[in-house]
Amino acid sequence: MNDPDDEERYRSLAQDGGVIRSKILPRRPPAGTLLRPSLIERLEAGKAFRLTLLSAPAGYGKTTVLTAWLGNSTVRRFAWVSLDARDTDPVRLWTHVILALQGVEPRAGTDSLAALRANPDHVEDRVLPVLLEELSGGGPDLVLVLDDYHLAETVTVDSTIGAFLRYRPERVQFVISTRSDPGLGIARLRAAGDLHEIRAEHLRFDSTEVAQFLKALGIVGVSDDEASRLTESTGGWPAPLRLVALLVRDEEASAFVDAFAAGTKPVVEYLTTDVLELLAPDVQDFVLKTSILGRMSGALCDVVVGRSGSGKLLADLERSSLFVSVDVGGVWYSQHHLFSEAMRLELSRTQQEQVLTLHLRAAQWFEQQGDLESATEHAIASRNVTLASRLVATQVEAMAARGRWATVRSWLNELSWPAAVADPELAWVRATSDSFGHDLDSAEQWLLTARKGAPDSTGSLGLPLGFRVEMLSALVGVNDVDRAEEAARRALELAPGPMWEGAALVGLGQAQYLRSSLV
Repeated sequence: MNDPDDEERYRSLAQDGGVIRSKILPRRPPAGTLLRPSLIERLEAGKAFRLTLLSAPAGYGKTTVLTAWLGNSTVRRFAWVSLDARDTDPVRLWTHVILALQGVEPRAGTDSLAALRANPDHVEDRVLPVLLEELSGGGPDLVLVLDDYHLAETVTVDSTIGAFLRYRPERVQFVISTRSDPGLGIARLRAAGDLHEIRAEHLRFDSTEVAQFLKALGIVGVSDDEASRLTESTGGWPAPLRLVALLVRDEEASAFVDAFAAGTKPVVEYLTTDVLELLAPDVQDFVLKTSILGRMSGALCDVVVGRSGSGKLLADLERSSLFVSVDVGGVWYSQHHLFSEAMRLELSRTQQEQVLTLHLRAAQWFEQQGDLESATEHAIASRNVTLASRLVATQVEAMAARGRWATVRSWLNELSWPAAVADPELAWVRATSDSFGHDLDSAEQWLLTARKGAPDSTGSLGLPLGFRVEMLSALVGVNDVDRAEEAARRALELAPGPMWEGAALVGLGQAQYLRSSLV
């Protein structure tokens, strides 16, 4: 995927379709990853089942096991998607799935991407049949992995994934990694013999693996008895064992193991105190401030943290196994979920006044790179209404054209504080969203707020707000025909060109038609 044409294609898709390339690149296994042949064999055995399910709480090494499998399989081709909270939008989710499949199956996406753009509300009945046809026929086996499924799960997402699951070709092994069982009829799949399960009890280290794991990370002062006590106290949970590897010193291994095995401190406290104490002050500051980022690059972190050299520091952290991983492209890094959650809590506790500023810097950087969706997420988190309003308004036309109202509505739901609710441009977007959702009464209420804005301010569609308000008022005001007709006539006067005069005439014609039908 390093071809210049591919790079340009992905840049275009990122700007037009919200595609994030790092989502379809698996992470490199972290340093010290223990090769566990029995788990790899168990994953390989999933080919015979309709669904391979890795279900375990955070910190059990689900992603690590999958990346180790990927790196040690000579037979299969892997399509990988790391899911996040924005993948609750089925169009965004399936765009990434199709592109990931396209990386290992050239036929994938030849027609299904166009079908998705043309039928965003009909993924199950018009898009998936096309994709499944592209994957049918002969060809090598391949694996589709959806990592962190719990972050994106909704009833709608489950429905589309379930449809793919029912009809996927036999050569496609479907793997879902999640913290909790998805709503895909797990009991039914299990009863039918279609479910291959890998759970916490399979992912736990035994005492031999604990000793091997610590040795792989350079810890050699732990005896067999100490390894057994660690296994017992942690339940073989990999996350706290990685903490041990970070915190223990050979000369004090016994004392540390005794204290750790006593379980007097929770894992999060170890992360936010003991682990941070290992780091130089500037590195502490770096990991705290970058915890607001779901994905990190050197250039992005330089801007957010306000320093240079972030790329080298990220690489050092990844090599040090400090809960930081990198994708196979070596560009985009991420913090382990448990670590990032702990660091965000500590950042809020110690530098609360910095959080909004950090998000604002991230928003501005992503906007400059053309990644408007990521920019919008950080603009909302920064509570900068002006920037968030402009970014949402810039994208709403393209989002509507692709049927991605789920993403727009999630943004609007998050823009819930008083200043955002009172913003005229956002009110117009809310009214438009409600009109597409057939909630005309709510749309009219939002238009009252939108009318308070400057009529000549441009935003969505690059049109003056006054014209947009009158145009939409004419179209949604079916319960008051006189008012709708008056709005249509005002829109006709304000129309910035012949094409928009025609649109205003449509609104006027609708009002007059409704009037005649009521006579």
